[in-house]
Amino acid sequence: LHLHQCRDSRSLIEKNTVRDSYSRGIVIQGTDNATISENVAYQTRGNTFVLVDGTERDNLFFKNLGALTLGTGDWWWHGNRVDGSHDQDDRWPATFFTRTPDNKWIDNVAAGSRRAGFYLGLHWKVNYESYASGMRGRPRNFGLGQFEGNRMHSNYDYGIEIRDFEPAKDRTTGQMTGVWSGAFYDTVVYKNRYMGLKAEYCRDVVFDGGTFVDNRISIYTYRNNGIALRNLKIRGESNEFNDVASSQNAERFCHDEFSNDPRDNTPMGIYWMTYNRWGHERRNELTGLDMAGFGDETNPGCAGGT
Repeated sequence: LHLHQCRDSRSLIEKNTVRDSYSRGIVIQGTDNATISENVAYQTRGNTFVLVDGTERDNLFFKNLGALTLGTGDWWWHGNRVDGSHDQDDRWPATFFTRTPDNKWIDNVAAGSRRAGFYLGLHWKVNYESYASGMRGRPRNFGLGQFEGNRMHSNYDYGIEIRDFEPAKDRTTGQMTGVWSGAFYDTVVYKNRYMGLKAEYCRDVVFDGGTFVDNRISIYTYRNNGIALRNLKIRGESNEFNDVASSQNAERFCHDEFSNDPRDNTPMGIYWMTYNRWGHERRNELTGLDMAGFGDETNPGCAGGT
């Protein structure tokens, strides 16, 4: 399903099933005010629920489920990237993919992606046909519409990956929005093979409420400035995961697959690296965090967990 350059469409895509697709699932391109709700996408290849150009606004993704999102593979698109950059490469897909934050994602579930459950890869300019038609703007500076109650689990690399998100101006007034204008609420991220949250080159972003559990690295922040983590429950390796893995002789987090350095092969709660990118230091905040299961007495986890 592809809504293509419909602009103010007010379309409803509801209660559909997309399965075994060889090229994506539901694609919104150059289209605003669409509602995509209670759809199921199973075993699709490439990015599944997609916002393409960076101009799309006020689209609502509500209670959708994407499960087993696969890469396209060289045999399908001969290894060519969609736009010459890594972040829309359908060989390494996200179940929910967007180039613009100015939309709403509520109560969606992303499970079992080849790369990421959610990916927000934001650019300096709009792209493709929207750019060719004369539309302009910096998607990376748009405010976040709404992101609340979403769940991402069992993804190969990341539960949610955010890159180059620097919300700065209100889209209507054009005024500076101040800090924390990109807010992610009540996000639940668990059993992702590598990282729960990966955020790079972001500013004024807050995660408020939610749970991170059974991810090798719960939260990884790299070269961000003005990041807030509030009221999060973070667990390294839960007792439940430990019991199930032990009973099935399954892989746990304590092994040397990623590195010869044992510090890289144990659960990590938060990797925190700030970066004064533009010469304007922003405040960072860690408040109300409940952390356990990193080699403490509550849950021994893996020896050396941090």
